[in-house]
Amino acid sequence: MKPRHLWLTIALCGMLAWTSACGPATSTSRISKAERALERARVADAQVRAPYEYNLATNYLHKAKEEWGYSDFERSGKYAELAQRSAERAVTKAKEDPWPGSPVPKAKQLDARRRTSKRVRVQPKTDPLKVKPQVTPKVKPQADPKKTDGPPDDILEDTSGM
Repeated sequence: MKPRHLWLTIALCGMLAWTSACGPATSTSRISKAERALERARVADAQVRAPYEYNLATNYLHKAKEEWGYSDFERSGKYAELAQRSAERAVTKAKEDPWPGSPVPKAKQLDARRRTSKRVRVQPKTDPLKVKPQVTPKVKPQADPKKTDGPPDDILEDTSGM
């Protein structure tokens, strides 16, 4: 075999090996990037400040790992990419959150609570042992004179004409 053909054969074998392992390697790389982004979101306290985006990223990452387990590497990579984007959005939203507390001043909050607490009336609790149960007399039902205990008359009649 000529050296030229040998190098060509080695190059083709290398390309074949690289392309056959491309799916698992790419999706694994994307999953690890999504995990890092999700960890950054957790550190930025995105569970509290951006719960929708954080949970979306968590669920996408879970689905990416599930698809990777089924060897569907293309879908796994797509879900991992979606997880990474959602985690990055969660980090951005958590860091840009302008209201760490309530925007309403404390005095107004207390005033609103006082006004609403005056409107609500709580019924006093009654002791079940002191309450007298209302007893209704039992009334026997009246018998219907038209009804009898046997089968209806139309069943007993012979309609066959014999």
